[in-house]
Amino acid sequence: MGQTIHFEEDLYFLNELLNTLDGGVALNLDRLFFFDKIIEDIFFIDTTIGRLYSALGESYRIVQAQSVTRGIITVKQRFTDFLSIIISNSSGMGEAFSPFLEKFSEMTDSHRRDMEELQKSLLSSDMQSTPREVISQEEYQFLFPSDEDEA
Repeated sequence: MGQTIHFEEDLYFLNELLNTLDGGVALNLDRLFFFDKIIEDIFFIDTTIGRLYSALGESYRIVQAQSVTRGIITVKQRFTDFLSIIISNSSGMGEAFSPFLEKFSEMTDSHRRDMEELQKSLLSSDMQSTPREVISQEEYQFLFPSDEDEA
């Protein structure tokens, strides 16, 4: 039997981790103490988002699949925004990230491609979903009579 993935909780944790990293790179932290951890966390987030994305594609019975898909898109967007700050050299640690910039750029491109695919799948599933119940004109008039109907 397959392992249960708690998408919502996992995505929440990644989002919180990104909040922490975002705040951390804006500070003037000592590289000696924090740089390796920040790099480690960036690679952890990249790998984990990728694994969640793959699990979403492999799972056919995800409860609230559209909600999970939107959550993955949101975290991927936050992550690419975070990486863009580092790539643009506007973080507190600046040029310390130089050896990783090419890899970060590749990560950003990959996640953007994934987001495009996810957004296409959301649009496709929205178009294929069953239409919502529509009330007829007669039902509408019965439910909401106008002043003229009451006289």
